[in-house]
Amino acid sequence: MSQLTRILATLAVCGFATFAAAQPYASRPIEMVIHTNPGGGQDVVGRLLQEINASEKLLPQPFTIVNRPGGSGAVARSPKNTGDD
Repeated sequence: MSQLTRILATLAVCGFATFAAAQPYASRPIEMVIHTNPGGGQDVVGRLLQEINASEKLLPQPFTIVNRPGGSGAVARSPKNTGDD
């Protein structure tokens, strides 16, 4: 029984890995949501990553930084709140 379980688990992982590998890279610009104000530590790191991506062309699409501070990060986690109120 244990060997059968291992075989089935291996087959399942291989099936999911094939599906994940078939996913294309982003076809439109990527938004990186930062939960701090501009100039905060995570904003600085995000903008550094943005600059490295632009200069080294690590991703096929550029990404933009979107700051959504407030609520100890709850505003940034909320998919319904776009911050354009």
